[in-house]
Amino acid sequence: MEIFLTQILYLFRPILSTELVDWALLGFGFFDLAAILLFLLVFVAFSLKLLHKAREPVSSIEVWAVLFVVWTTISYLVHIDLSSDAAYAKLVIPPLTYILLKRILPDRATHVRMLFLMLVGFLLPFFQSAALTFQGEGVDQVVYWTGTERYKGVYANIHSMAHNAGFAMMLGSVYLVLRRCQRVPLRWVELAVVATAFIVGLYLLYATQTRSVYVGVAAFFVTFLFFYSKRALALFIALAIAFLAYFWESISVIFFDFLDPRGAGFEIEKAGSGRLAMWTRVWDQWIDSPFLNQLTGMGVTIPGGPKGGPAAIWAKFRPWGDPHNDWLFVIMSLGLIGFGILVGLFASILRAVLRLRGEEKFAMLALFAAVVLMNLITNSYITRFSMFQMFFMVIVYADLRPARNPQKT
Repeated sequence: MEIFLTQILYLFRPILSTELVDWALLGFGFFDLAAILLFLLVFVAFSLKLLHKAREPVSSIEVWAVLFVVWTTISYLVHIDLSSDAAYAKLVIPPLTYILLKRILPDRATHVRMLFLMLVGFLLPFFQSAALTFQGEGVDQVVYWTGTERYKGVYANIHSMAHNAGFAMMLGSVYLVLRRCQRVPLRWVELAVVATAFIVGLYLLYATQTRSVYVGVAAFFVTFLFFYSKRALALFIALAIAFLAYFWESISVIFFDFLDPRGAGFEIEKAGSGRLAMWTRVWDQWIDSPFLNQLTGMGVTIPGGPKGGPAAIWAKFRPWGDPHNDWLFVIMSLGLIGFGILVGLFASILRAVLRLRGEEKFAMLALFAAVVLMNLITNSYITRFSMFQMFFMVIVYADLRPARNPQKT
């Protein structure tokens, strides 16, 4: 029963990252609520499984995940006047998902089959988004300085579609590597699904013109190839240089405020959508806040408007709005203690990844590096509920038992 519900989770989680229904309740979108319901069903199945299964040793990742959930709860209660119920749920459900999957999935071979279902789940929203984009529909923004159109497809916004597209491309690559490590020939269906998700994902990623995801996906392939084969890395770099040279005119338009910010009327610190200015402002705000807030944060809430509370308190502690940096968001929202716990969680994940062998280690390490980097330069795999959860759904591979009979998978 628990495996069946887990299969549903992996299949439908990518679909539930979209916004096909314009309806919300208590800060949750319709598909967010559906994702939470699916999580609760998996939790029930997990609870039933505990009744007839021997206990397994607790991993360090699980310990850090529990600490993160506990501290997020404490910070939420301490600053309940500024905290958001929806933001709290979206922060604690992903690490809890990791714990459930760690206890439900019997081995890595089973997990790899789940990843294939996740890839299949991306196809429906990808096809819908590609059709809308091809028809010129779903435009979410027209860049004022260049007149460039940026598309969102069936997702809530540009960045949501970009992160899902980039994640699917990385996931497809990881899946191929993990299947190869099982020493089992790939079926044509698997190759077709991976190729389709990658090609359509690449098209959607280009349509969003989201530079941070470009950087993250590039970091993924560079990291993997660096450990896998220096020759392959050299070839990749050569092809990338040729690609940049051939399409330089289009690329210079996409990265216009990086290449020539003053030409667009920007100061240097406002390049890249003003990231340096935002990061500096948020950091200064944290430095100027009371020591208690530096330690415990300023309210568990995703960047946006306040839940409530006196306007003076909000103006003093939360003018930072959107830092465009998930690590800064954690410092501001959960304080130094929460930030330290999250770093401990990611460090324990890195240790588990480094214990893997061969190509599977390189693939998981590349995914880990890309996620850490994108967290640094934008809102990506912490403040985005679906991305945070799907990251844990993939990376749990490192904490599972090796397949007992991989040749039978």
